[in-house]
Amino acid sequence: MRKLSELIGSIATENVPESQVKVLAKSMAMTFPPLRIGRTLLVDISELVQLDARTGIQRVVRSVLQNWLFHPPVGWRVEPVYATAAEPYRYARQFTTAFLGIPNRGLVDEPVDFAPLDVFFGLDLSPQVQTAKAGFFQQLRDQGVVVKFLVYDLLCIHRPELFLPQVAEGLSQWLQVVGESDDAVCISQSVEKDLRDWMERKQWKRLRSFQLEASTLGADIHGS
Repeated sequence: MRKLSELIGSIATENVPESQVKVLAKSMAMTFPPLRIGRTLLVDISELVQLDARTGIQRVVRSVLQNWLFHPPVGWRVEPVYATAAEPYRYARQFTTAFLGIPNRGLVDEPVDFAPLDVFFGLDLSPQVQTAKAGFFQQLRDQGVVVKFLVYDLLCIHRPELFLPQVAEGLSQWLQVVGESDDAVCISQSVEKDLRDWMERKQWKRLRSFQLEASTLGADIHGS
């Protein structure tokens, strides 16, 4: 009895549009996830990959990323990832090797792979990208991946006059994406309260539970 992969491989694809081949490949990847040891933590660093503005948020992202790469949780594989509004999420392997100061050895930024019980964590604040990927996040959740975001503040809600109109609107749309995920980690208890109050005012009828928690930031300026 021939394997399914052999049967598919025997099908002639010369006249099949490339778009359909990609759809088939994506469906096969979801149906037959790769065998892996442990779970994967997909860490979104989209903004840092494109531009390190060296602001407070970037210091947090660099510090947390460095800690996770050198001290990954037991049983987990940490994979920094990035995307643009128009391009899909990819492994940030070229960035990561430069970030760690190690040889690249031919690694390329391939499209991300995932499996049930993996976790996607939006460590970096990248509203334009993450809002554009709302459908992808729902696809992750449908495949059993837990989607979480780090929330730095809700200034765009409380003080919209401090932002350009399009920036405030973009951040508000990003919060909608956060609220549709599985979990939000806030950088302080006050931010956690702000987000909880905002979500209660929205009165979403969620079909899944939402976990909200706070993780206070440290002050390791030199280390980041």
